[in-house]
Amino acid sequence: MDYSSTELVYVTQEMIVDFINKSNTLLIVAKPAYFEVEMQAIICIVKNKNIKCRLFMESGEQTIRLGFGEVDALKSLKDFIFENEGGINIQIVKKLRLSFIVSDMYTLLFAPDISFLDSSNEAADFPNGILGDIKFTTEFLRYFEPELTEDMQASEKVIPFPGCENLIIAANNQNIINSIAQNINSLEISPPVNPANLKKINIYRNNYKIIKMTVNGVKLQDRKISLKPFNSMISSLDKRLKSSWNIFSEDDIKNFYEIKIFENELLEIQNKYLHNARRFGYLLKLENKKSFINELVALEKEYKMYVTGNSEVNKENNRFIRMLEGKSIKRPSLKYEIEKSFDDLFDFLLPQVYSSNSFTENVIQKSRELRKEYEEYNRKIPQTSLKKYLKSFIYDTLRFPNLTEIINRVSIQVDYYDISDEMLTDETFNEIIKDFEKGIREYSNALENKF
Repeated sequence: MDYSSTELVYVTQEMIVDFINKSNTLLIVAKPAYFEVEMQAIICIVKNKNIKCRLFMESGEQTIRLGFGEVDALKSLKDFIFENEGGINIQIVKKLRLSFIVSDMYTLLFAPDISFLDSSNEAADFPNGILGDIKFTTEFLRYFEPELTEDMQASEKVIPFPGCENLIIAANNQNIINSIAQNINSLEISPPVNPANLKKINIYRNNYKIIKMTVNGVKLQDRKISLKPFNSMISSLDKRLKSSWNIFSEDDIKNFYEIKIFENELLEIQNKYLHNARRFGYLLKLENKKSFINELVALEKEYKMYVTGNSEVNKENNRFIRMLEGKSIKRPSLKYEIEKSFDDLFDFLLPQVYSSNSFTENVIQKSRELRKEYEEYNRKIPQTSLKKYLKSFIYDTLRFPNLTEIINRVSIQVDYYDISDEMLTDETFNEIIKDFEKGIREYSNALENKF
């Protein structure tokens, strides 16, 4: 086509690509979004020619969902600006519904295509654009920047489009890469759908979630180990033994003030964010979900750091340090209490080991090393060897926990449930929610695929 005069034209994608390919010194393209064939033409020109290229485009993914472009074009643009220094300046526009291309000193002005509406191959019988010659282009550029000249500094070469954000983004700028990557991810997770294939439906969105919360590993009085594996190695003629061992005594538990603080802090968080729905659980407003979870995570983290003795690293931000600091509380650490409990259990079991022939008989059946000593030492096992075996037995067979295992068991588990239609017809549930300022649900119209 001859581009030397100003005339009305019908702009096709083939014409757009041809117009881009004729650029030698300057290329400016403004479209809401781009199709892959257009983006490949732009990238090819920038790579192969020493050309000034500027792109105008809308932010976000909505223009592609509306059919103004393709996600593959976004991928190609992201890859190019990540791998190349300079070459393309990008300007983000809030809303762009008139497209144009300036190629050297010629301009193509046109309405952008919508792929869903313009997918037919029928020839158009009415023009949809203007082809501008050198004079037209000179006036057109003067509208955007009257003093646009060849000797301008690189940072000034983006045309300030009226009504858009004047954002000059370097080709390798991480912000634009992240933004495009986020749009690509959203479009791949939920691909655009042709509006012609949609039907209108009514939908609802719950403003609340039902939650049920479980706290694990904080109540140390529940920590017990079974002694049945040990008792089974003692003859029935021996005296009756305990069936379990409390890792912490009642006196130990009384000294763990941090447990009470944990429970009080958890109750405060519950009162702040949750509404007690009795047998249904708790109601959590969705807009508060993130803050609720953040506070639970912080409480659990600070508790673990305090009981393990790591809270000094971030002392000013640990509520357990702040609350216990002025109480003149002096008590052994949790690690000390665990080790002391182990020693007490060892001292409790050791006399049974020494006095029980059946224990020795069982041991020599399980341990080749002790069986060898038993034969070498006149059918006796040295006390040092029995002590060593008993310690291993307590750890490995009775599974006496260490500090790390106890702390790893501490967790706040939150389970979420949707509010069902059946719950909304329940009289008890409706009595609970009758005074809520914000409704349990919001209803609206939406579009659904017909097929």
